[in-house]
Order: sequence, then structure tokens, then C-alpha cells
Amino acid sequence: MATGELSNAGANIALNTLFRTDTMYLGLATSTIDDETTLATVVEEDDTNYERKAITFNEPADVGDKQTIKNNGAVAYDAWASGASDAITWAFITTVATLAEGNIIAYFALPTAKQPATGETLTIPDEGCTFDID
Repeated sequence: MATGELSNAGANIALNTLFRTDTMYLGLATSTIDDETTLATVVEEDDTNYERKAITFNEPADVGDKQTIKNNGAVAYDAWASGASDAITWAFITTVATLAEGNIIAYFALPTAKQPATGETLTIPDEGCTFDID
């Protein structure tokens, strides 16, 4: 069977459909996320003030021969009520603000582990959340 490839236009449609059609939420996790991880099994941050945050994305662009989509604006989490008990090492995108039902659409490892102390915040910078199709 022949293997095909998406054109740049096809990749743009796919990225727009995945990341720009529905409201998306960014969640934080304290353990590894992989293709088998679900919202029911992800080990999500559990601070009292933590909640998944809405995230929006810019139009896809051609970056280094890949169609790339990046978040539009920083995503800031509220100050931690108490120091994080475990390091936050992963983030994920989903279409649901709460609950363990739904899908993890995409995920990524944070460049450095974060463990906010009481009163500290955590921010994913503008264009700090990037996905691509080559």
C-alpha cells in the first residue's frame, strides 16, 4: 500500500480543525503522558487553585518546511494555594474544562519541571505551546 503525505494546505486544515474549531483547554500533569494516556488516567496537578485554562491558537504557518501552530497569548495559572507536592513535567490539550471524560488531543513535556511554591504562579508563554505537521 502506498503511503501518502499531507500538502501544506491539508496540514493547515488539519491543524485548524484540531486546535481552532472547539474551545481548547491546557492541563498540567505530574507524570509522563503518552499516546495511551486518557483524561481518566492522567495524573493531573491537584492544587486547590488549579484548573485547566482555555488556550487559543494562531493560524498555522510554514516554519522550516513544517506546518506549525502556536498558542496565541500566554496561559497563566492562578497562584498555588499550597506548594506543589510533585513536579509538573507535562502539559496536555483537551476539549473539556473539567472531568475525566473526553480526549487528550495533544501533549508535550515541559522544557523544565515546575514546582510552584505557595503563592507562585505558572505561565506558559505566548507561542510557547507549539505543534507541527511535516
